[in-house]
Amino acid sequence: MKKTLLIFLIFLLLNIYMFSNSILKQADELFNSRNIPIEGNKPDVKKIEKAINLYKSALKNADKDRDIILYKLTKAIDFKYFILDNNYKKSEIKKVYSELIESLLKELKTKPNSKYLNYSISLAYGRYATLIGVFTAARKGMAGKIKKYTLRLYKIDKNFENCFAPMMMGRIHFKTPKIPLLLNWPSNKKSKKYLEEALKDCNNYYYIHFFLADTLYKLGYKNRALKYYKTVLDFKIRDEFRFEDLSLKKECSQRLKELKIPI
Repeated sequence: MKKTLLIFLIFLLLNIYMFSNSILKQADELFNSRNIPIEGNKPDVKKIEKAINLYKSALKNADKDRDIILYKLTKAIDFKYFILDNNYKKSEIKKVYSELIESLLKELKTKPNSKYLNYSISLAYGRYATLIGVFTAARKGMAGKIKKYTLRLYKIDKNFENCFAPMMMGRIHFKTPKIPLLLNWPSNKKSKKYLEEALKDCNNYYYIHFFLADTLYKLGYKNRALKYYKTVLDFKIRDEFRFEDLSLKKECSQRLKELKIPI
């Protein structure tokens, strides 16, 4: 009887494992084809939404590599809500990111040094801060949280995800306002230092060029800043990153309009 029960349990666990892997494989295939446009060169939003749902299903059945699945889920959610043009209500996006942050924090308790989780929580907090505004985020201590997890990732693997850690450190130093008696650490000079470090190791990641241009312009190095803005506008859109590239170029064009710089 005991032997039969043991065999049954092993068989059940094996089936759950195979089912979870099958779901994950489907989700990966959908996410990896996210930049293949449909009619009219538009993104296939249904494809990314299906990938998100499959990653969530895989997470429910997973007893290992949960940090990697959450990392993949984070990237899929980010693509849907921040890379693609959309008309989602801010309240909906905030709810999605609040739930994501909650899941990431829970998993971080068991794997505090996972590069996948530290990257994901830094990105998720950064997006949430954008939604509520930099001053509100600063008053709520969100900048400090982003800094905490980004620095941890910097120590674990600073080149992970296109030098995300030094790039993000540079960006939060630039974006976070100095608030007397509350936030004294933000520094545009440190922003420049981190972003130049990121650019040295990940020159082909064009968000770094854009962020460095912002920082240089604010520091008064306008000619150097224009050089990097121009790099972003001029690079050829890559098929495998079509919508990420289009989103970045659009953001760069908007920035130049804000600065009243002719394109």
